[in-house]
Amino acid sequence: MIDPGQLLQNFLDLVMSPTAWPTYVGLVMFLGAMVVVDARSGRGIRRYLSPGFRTDLLYTLLVVGGIYGLIQQPLLNWIDSIIRHNASFLYLNMLRDLPEPAKLVAFLVAIDFCRYWKHRLMHASLFLWAFHSIHHAPETLNFLVKYRIHLVDALLDGVITLVPVVLLGVPAEIWLPVNLLLLWYSCLHHCDLDFHFGWLERVFVSPRFHSTHHSASRRDHDRNFGAALSLKPTAWSISTCRLPSPVSCCSRSKIWPNAFAGRTRPKMRGQR
Repeated sequence: MIDPGQLLQNFLDLVMSPTAWPTYVGLVMFLGAMVVVDARSGRGIRRYLSPGFRTDLLYTLLVVGGIYGLIQQPLLNWIDSIIRHNASFLYLNMLRDLPEPAKLVAFLVAIDFCRYWKHRLMHASLFLWAFHSIHHAPETLNFLVKYRIHLVDALLDGVITLVPVVLLGVPAEIWLPVNLLLLWYSCLHHCDLDFHFGWLERVFVSPRFHSTHHSASRRDHDRNFGAALSLKPTAWSISTCRLPSPVSCCSRSKIWPNAFAGRTRPKMRGQR
């Protein structure tokens, strides 16, 4: 017989694990900084008491607390074992002769390239968009929207990230700092800030650049797919660096209900 109390205790042990606490502390610091910025700009802080923000908090627990990882990590381990047993030649270790800074830059570019095409595919496929649209459902942005993703989206992200890890032979001392850097950077460009990097915005994604991707306009949210690099022009980038921050966010067709309980299964529609 299932013990609800034991299930709750197991859940709390997982989301409050020692590995999650550094991220929680960082997010609290991020929240404090954003509250100060919003208060000084006169925008108020009521957004952080809204139902939407509470939903983002729940998704943050799922991702940072390792709930998604209970499925994602075994899947990645299984794929890794299959490749090692049947296609070990793919482990090329291409970065082995490079100095550490060059390894860091090469891996950052490679992972952004892979995630760009995964992201673009999530928009191009109606089936995948049914899952990815949950990330575009919020009507206002905040730094926790970065974590508002469906489990299927998270699984695909983990699988596509495995590609540069396999081909490049990325050691843990490179992968861990890059992963943390991308996490915090992604939180920054999901903030509701009309902030840009000037001429550096042609290389790096800024809050203004990414907020365009979250626009309610189909024309706008089908561009600016880069996770960290805008790199315009490039062979893989469809982007713009000159659009202002959009007036409204959220995709035109909200196929996800507002309640979290209704978000576990996508509702397919023929038109986005």
